[in-house]
Amino acid sequence: EGNANIQLNFTWGTDLSEAMNDIRTRIDRVRGRLPEDADPPIVQKFDSNAAPIMGLALESTDGTLDRVQLRELAENVLSPRFERVQGVAAVTVGGGLRRQIHVDLSREKITALDLSVDRVVTVLRNENQNIPIGEVYQGDRALLLRSQGQYQNLEQIANTVVLTKNGVPVYLKDIADVRDSTEDIRSVLRINGRPGVRLQVTKQSGTNTVQIAQGVRAEMERINREVPGVKVSMLDDSA
Repeated sequence: EGNANIQLNFTWGTDLSEAMNDIRTRIDRVRGRLPEDADPPIVQKFDSNAAPIMGLALESTDGTLDRVQLRELAENVLSPRFERVQGVAAVTVGGGLRRQIHVDLSREKITALDLSVDRVVTVLRNENQNIPIGEVYQGDRALLLRSQGQYQNLEQIANTVVLTKNGVPVYLKDIADVRDSTEDIRSVLRINGRPGVRLQVTKQSGTNTVQIAQGVRAEMERINREVPGVKVSMLDDSA
C-alpha cells in the first residue's frame, strides 16, 4: 500500500506539452499490468518552483463532523472548488481519516468450507462494480446504459453470496464480521486543538502567485458563508 511518486526532469527547451502526451501514452501501455485495486495514475506538470503556495485549514466548528467526514468533505467538495480557481493546478489533502470497510474472516469457518481468502476477495471485487450493458437508440439519440452494481451500504456487502454449498447459499455475514471502520491511524492533525484537515494549494507553472492567492481567499470566504458547521482558515500564504 502507499503512493509512488516518479519525477521526470527534462532538458531546457523541451516542449512539456508534447512530453506530457508521450508520458500518458507510455502509461496507457502498462496500465493493464497495474494491480486491479490501484488508483489510476495521475500525471501533473510542474516546475521547480511549483511547491504549494498556500496552506488552508479545515475544522468542524460545532463538533458534528468527525475526522472521516472532514476528510471526505475536503476531498469531494472543497478541493474541487479550490481547483476551479484560475491558476490553481492542484489541491492536496492531508489529515483526517479515510473510511474503510473491514471484512474480518473467520479462519475456522472458511477452513471448514474449504474456502480460500482469494476467492472471497475475487467475489467482492466482481460484485462491487458498475458494468456497461449496451446502448438504446431513440430516434437520433443513443442512451448508454450501465448496471449500478457498486455497494451502497454494509448490508449489501454482508449479504453477498460467496459460495453455494449443497444448494445452500453461504453469505459473507456467515463467515465474516463486516465493519464500517477507518484506515490505520498513522498521524494526527489538529487545528486549534480540534481534529482538522490541511489543504495545500499548488499553482500552475508560469501563473501569478498573488492573483491566485486572491482567488483562493475569495473562494475560502464563499465556502465559509455557504458550508455550515465548518470553517476554512489560512495557515500560510507565500503571496
